Amino acid sequence: MSSGPGLRGCYRSAVRDQVSNAGNHRVRRRFTQRRTLLAIALVLAPMSACSDAGDAARTSFLPLDEGILRVATALPAPGFWDGSEPDSVDGGFEWELAQLLAERFDLELEVIAVPFAQLDAGDLGGADLAIAQITATAERDERVDFSIGYYDTAIGVLAGNGASIPDLRETRSLRWVVVDGTTEQDFLDEVVMPSAPPLVVADETEAARAIAEGRVDAGLADLATGLVIAGESPALEVVAQFVTRQSYAVALPAAGATRTANRDAVDTALRTLTADGTLDDLAERWLEPRFERSPDGVPVIIARTPRSTP
Repeated sequence: MSSGPGLRGCYRSAVRDQVSNAGNHRVRRRFTQRRTLLAIALVLAPMSACSDAGDAARTSFLPLDEGILRVATALPAPGFWDGSEPDSVDGGFEWELAQLLAERFDLELEVIAVPFAQLDAGDLGGADLAIAQITATAERDERVDFSIGYYDTAIGVLAGNGASIPDLRETRSLRWVVVDGTTEQDFLDEVVMPSAPPLVVADETEAARAIAEGRVDAGLADLATGLVIAGESPALEVVAQFVTRQSYAVALPAAGATRTANRDAVDTALRTLTADGTLDDLAERWLEPRFERSPDGVPVIIARTPRSTP
C-alpha cells in the first residue's frame, strides 16, 4: 500500500526532528566530553608539574665526574660513618645521608677520606661535597659553600668516669685534648681559656684514647659524637655540655660554575628529608641507641659562646 503525501510529510518531519535531536545530543556529548577532558587535564597538570619538578630536583646536581657523587669525610667518625676506611664503612647517620643524596641525584656514591683540618681549610680533596660533622660558621663560610643545616648539636665535655666539672672556673685548670680544626678548638681557646696548652689531635678517637690513658683530664667534642664514644667506652662519659647553636651542614666548593645549582639541589634534598621525617629517622637508627645517655640528661655549663658559632 502506497502512502499518501500527508504521511510522507509526517515521516520527513519526524526524520528531521530525530536528526536534529541526534545532532543536539552529539553537540552536548562533545561539549560534555570536552569539559571532562579539561577537568582531567586540570587535575593532572599539577601532578605532572610536580613529577617534572621532582625529576628535575633529582638530576639537577652536576658532579665533577659524570655519574659519580664523590663525598669527602673524615674517618673514623663513630655513629656518623662506621668504619675506619671508606671501603669498610657500612653504616652511620652521614653514611646513609650520603646514600640518600646520591640516590636522589641519580648518581653512584664514592666516599673518600680527607683529614678534618684539610676540610676545615676548604680543601675537599677533589670531592663534590663533604659530609663530615662540619659546623657551619661565618669563618668557614669564607672557604666553602654551606648547605642548610641537617643536624643540631652542642659541645660536650668528655672525661673519665666519675669526673665532675661543674662550672667554667673548674675547666680552666684541666689538661685538655681537642681535634685540630674544629669549632671545639676555637671554643677552648676563646671561652674555656685553659691555663695549659691543649693536646691537639687528628680525630675524636685519638682524643678519647688520650683521655682513657690519663694523658689529659678531658676533651671537647660535638655532643653527639661524645655521647657515641662514651657509649662504647666504659671508662669514659660525657660529664657536661656547653649549649651552643651548632648545626652540621654539607660543605661544597666555594667556587665553580655549578656552585649555586649544586647548593640549591642539596638544600632542596635536605628540606625534603627534614619535612618527611627521614633525618629524624636516621638519628633514631644510627645515633640515639648508641648514646651513653640522653643529651637532655647531660649537665650544662653556663658560658658565653663565641659569636662566630651559629
